[in-house]
Amino acid sequence: MQIAGEAPFNERRRHNAEAKQRIARAAARLMAPGASCFIDAGTTTMAFAAAFSNVPHVNVITNSMDVVRIVREAQPTAEVILLGGRVGGDFPGIHGELTISQINRFRPDMAFVSPVGLHPKHGATSYHLQEAEVARAMIENANRVILLADRSKLGQISRVEVCSCREIDVLICERGGHPSLTQIKKSGVKETIEA
Repeated sequence: MQIAGEAPFNERRRHNAEAKQRIARAAARLMAPGASCFIDAGTTTMAFAAAFSNVPHVNVITNSMDVVRIVREAQPTAEVILLGGRVGGDFPGIHGELTISQINRFRPDMAFVSPVGLHPKHGATSYHLQEAEVARAMIENANRVILLADRSKLGQISRVEVCSCREIDVLICERGGHPSLTQIKKSGVKETIEA
């Protein structure tokens, strides 16, 4: 079994950008005026933050400095909370014990997370422990879990477990019949949207 690594953040921003935009637009359709959500730090979730700019009065709780900037520029009626903690290395995100303790205070409608890999047996995984811990806490405290994954993430396993497939309420993934998608659906994902 090969463990999926993670390319540098700026390289990931360019990788599969068109598919990430389609996934982001599909995810944005789940946002309603006044909705509250967690958004974790990642390139797909950055695309998602830009995609729901026409939805007023949303409440966003995030560990991503890029998500804060994108939402504030696009949606002046949004309430945006940047979680505190340690500043990440390669990615512009916040993590650590303080971040987790703050996440545990909130109960938003949804959590939008984007892992390194999604596998039918091993669920969603991340490469860095700190990113996995933040995503895990967001999942545990939100009413619904929406996972965003382009084709390159399907069937992949990385180093740290985030959640099982059974914990995913909605998987929004790239259209195209990835070989592992049928097994992922059978592993407990409640709903799948192919964009």
